[in-house]
Amino acid sequence: MDADGAKEIREGILNFVKMYKTCFANHEYMLDISGRDAYAPMLLAMSHNERYLKSVSKKYKLDVNVE
Repeated sequence: MDADGAKEIREGILNFVKMYKTCFANHEYMLDISGRDAYAPMLLAMSHNERYLKSVSKKYKLDVNVE
């Protein structure tokens, strides 16, 4: 993935976390998120023959197994 694509995804994740924490600040139990629940969006992204992941790969140059 190119640097701009990685930055855009990172910023989206951080923006989501900030909004989530703001919305649920008074509901502490909502901040206790299981690993399974955190992984749920990836399970959805991989569903339907990976249609979503394939659309993302068209937008960004993805490198497999890059550490």
